[in-house]
Amino acid sequence: MGTSLVPFNEIDEACLSACTAERPLNIEIETQVPGRLDARQLRAAVSTAARIHPLARARLAPGAPLQLRNHWQVIERLELDPLIVVGDGRSAPKARSGVLDHPLPIENAPPFRLILTRRRRGDRLTLIMSHVASDGIGALRLLRSIARAYAGERDRAVRVGLREARALDRHFTRAGTPAWNRRMQAASRAQLDAWLAPASRVAAVAGAATGGGGVHHVRVPKRAASLLGEGPGPLTVNDRLLVALTRTIESWNASVGARSEKISLLVPLNLRPQAWSREVVANLSLATTVATSASERGDDDALARAIVAQTAAAKEDRASAGFADLYRMTALAPNLWKRAVSRFLGATTARRLMPTAVLSNLGKVEEPLSFGRAGRASDLWFSPPCPMPGCLGVGAVTYADQLFLSLRYARELLSPPAAAAFGKLLRRAITGVVVRF
Repeated sequence: MGTSLVPFNEIDEACLSACTAERPLNIEIETQVPGRLDARQLRAAVSTAARIHPLARARLAPGAPLQLRNHWQVIERLELDPLIVVGDGRSAPKARSGVLDHPLPIENAPPFRLILTRRRRGDRLTLIMSHVASDGIGALRLLRSIARAYAGERDRAVRVGLREARALDRHFTRAGTPAWNRRMQAASRAQLDAWLAPASRVAAVAGAATGGGGVHHVRVPKRAASLLGEGPGPLTVNDRLLVALTRTIESWNASVGARSEKISLLVPLNLRPQAWSREVVANLSLATTVATSASERGDDDALARAIVAQTAAAKEDRASAGFADLYRMTALAPNLWKRAVSRFLGATTARRLMPTAVLSNLGKVEEPLSFGRAGRASDLWFSPPCPMPGCLGVGAVTYADQLFLSLRYARELLSPPAAAAFGKLLRRAITGVVVRF
């Protein structure tokens, strides 16, 4: 198998620049099995999965300060044991925070960690992956490979070369062309608008003075989850979730006397083609924003129209909506310059430009996650990275006919009871959206 160098794509570069000690970019996926997972067998399954997905056994290659692009060094075997075994469920939140609240070191392979928590009613498995190496879809694909390897099943991965899959050239326009000029002007306007009119924040409630974050799970009833994808009109599941989250933030802020002017939601867009939309462990998602003003939220119909207009435009050209050409321009700078700009912008500037919340939906998982004798996974939770501490992250995934939502929050923003209260409000808003639309 040997060692090979794989150049960072433009999304990798952007994530590496944005990932700091104050803003760790880590993806988290959790699942529960009814039985007991054997640690030795699980380690073997991780090694098998890493052989299938090159970036799961990659490390950041050393680079010179004036080098224009970073590289992944794909090695034959993992250098570190990524499995952490926790003896009981009460210690699980601390173990998860110990990994999730810090940037994963990517100088050694692998760029992920796996936490196995022993519980009386079945073991829990948590995958935490650096967003520099992969997006949420890729992280879920890696977890599926681990499950298949543990169960002794053949992994039916789509055979697409890593370089071909990660090449984003098809999404870019040629510099200097009218299309390129339009894209760059639109991206510049969006950045200027975000600076001049910052998005409203989720109101802090009972937040702690210390750093770190938490994850709160919200299970949406099957009936409501099944109806999210139905109903007349152009609203998709994502649109309905955007409406519900917007209303939740608005109601939450109003309940504590805080105003909501512009509510801006960051939404990842999958750039993978339909033929392998669920394949490849890599960064192949660009983010766009869906923002609404107070006047656009006058009633539910007006809010829905404002959101659909933006999501429909994003689907027409996912790369343009996600500022692909801007990513390319910033990726062309030397590493020394990119690091200097990241330090110069700092937390204050990043906080002014950050959205109100992140909503990332992995969609519907059709095939159940099965871990052989340990059993079939009963639930599946996903939380996306988000700029801390002012932003809230909401991850969604539909599994076993249920909608699983995870709130990622900073302790400076919400206490655990406040996060639970926000989750109840969001679940109620989703039910209301199902009834309304």
